[in-house]
Amino acid sequence: MSGEEPALRAALEALEAARCAWLVNPTAHGFVEHFDERLRFEHSTGRVDDAESFRAFVLSGTVDYRAVEHRLRSISGGVWLGTATATGALHTELVKAGERKRLASSTRAEFALGPEGWRLLSLVCTALPASGGPADAAGAPAIADPVPTGPVGGSRLTAVGQEAPHGADR
Repeated sequence: MSGEEPALRAALEALEAARCAWLVNPTAHGFVEHFDERLRFEHSTGRVDDAESFRAFVLSGTVDYRAVEHRLRSISGGVWLGTATATGALHTELVKAGERKRLASSTRAEFALGPEGWRLLSLVCTALPASGGPADAAGAPAIADPVPTGPVGGSRLTAVGQEAPHGADR
């Protein structure tokens, strides 16, 4: 984290924890608290949404997000620029068309600072391959863990907005 502003990391982690929680329990009014109106969201499937289409997609219930965890690894930029860029990993459990899926993506996020605080401006997700390890109890393949944990790793942000201790079991 050298050269990184601790207050910036704290602000972005709080925003991402709240955003993850919103995806699991979406409300019509909660969207504007987390996303910039100029949002560009590129899913790991290749689908690209702007702010309105992403909001409509989540609120439609087409995908039922069960758990979302976004770990930020590196952050650059800051308050003095009014923008920040973060890389990390996004782990998602969802149900779509009755099928349970566990997804892991590498992420590059752009944030913009406005009058109401930091908002997600852009998120690009790149699918990561499954680890090839054993399946979990429900039969879903194990997810690769691309972000190291420990003193030099990223924080784990869960859908309920609680940070798990570094190296904690999932």
